[in-house]
Amino acid sequence: MFGIGFWELMVIAGVALLVIGPKQAVSLMHTFGRFAGNASAYWRRLRQEIEDIGKEDK
Repeated sequence: MFGIGFWELMVIAGVALLVIGPKQAVSLMHTFGRFAGNASAYWRRLRQEIEDIGKEDK
């Protein structure tokens, strides 16, 4: 997703841990994970609806 691999995410998490502290970093990562999951579900539903519209036109 977004072309970011595992190690890039680990670097971002490490920098976040150093910059904003462990308590806020965990909360921020949890919020980001929920956002990423919701965005992924949204794009999956949108793609499915577009495919369904394409099938109806045929």
